Amino acid sequence: MRGLDVFCGIDWAEDHHDVALVDAGGQVLARLRITDDAAGLAALLELLAQHGDSAQDPVPAAIETPRGLLVACLRAAGRPVYPVNPMSVARYRDRYSVAGRKSDKGDSAVLANVLRTDLHAHRPLPADSELARAVAVLARAQQDAVWERVHAQNKLRSHLREYFPGFLAAFGSARGGITRPEARVILAAAPAPADAARLTRARLASLLRKAGRQRSYRKLIMVTTLAPCWYCSGLVRQFGFGTVIIGESRNFQGGVEWLRSLGVKVIDLDSAECASLLSSYIRANPEIWHEDIGEE
Repeated sequence: MRGLDVFCGIDWAEDHHDVALVDAGGQVLARLRITDDAAGLAALLELLAQHGDSAQDPVPAAIETPRGLLVACLRAAGRPVYPVNPMSVARYRDRYSVAGRKSDKGDSAVLANVLRTDLHAHRPLPADSELARAVAVLARAQQDAVWERVHAQNKLRSHLREYFPGFLAAFGSARGGITRPEARVILAAAPAPADAARLTRARLASLLRKAGRQRSYRKLIMVTTLAPCWYCSGLVRQFGFGTVIIGESRNFQGGVEWLRSLGVKVIDLDSAECASLLSSYIRANPEIWHEDIGEE
């Protein structure tokens, strides 16, 4: 394989890219602006081929992003692609420009010179599998979605603080704040203070049910490794759980019979593993256990 004597720098943008090729001495061999589509890629490949690019000796390319259509196409074509952090490019820029100002045309040459002088300090993108690339795309999409959600939430909070402070006071301190399902549903139904003032209790209850609030716990099942203590039994009674599944009741009966007398369906799995786990804990921590169940 011949020594590297041509280097490619690509200043990336959303709809176009500026390309520069430099030789081993830093002389600019060619410049080209391409579009972000198949025609642009074809023009880039033609330019590279004119300057000695081949399957055996591909011209390395430096670009400020590790993703995107252009990067994917270059990698698929077998060319080594070196992602360079934009902050690093800004520092390299001072070598080639007294003003140090960014320009698309100038930065493409800077990127090419980054590889010419410091190729050893940068790593090419690995030859990932198709599945790995798909995972990377999904992970990036998830991160972008989180950032956009937080940005939208902050923007909405700022508007509410000026226009609808009452709504912000109602939901701002709750877990999830104004992004809670209840908050979103109510704000959609009453986007202005005057609309909120007209909401009746019946309408509010309907909106909360629409948002997923539990009207009844009767159809829900509570599952626990041991029999519920009297405090937990009281919660089962208060919220109206219809069924409780317990791992075992050999070590502690709790409020099992009381719950059954109230019509709660209690299913005792009588698990030997659960019984052994709890008995071992009681032997090791008798004081904590008796404090938990309220016994001396």
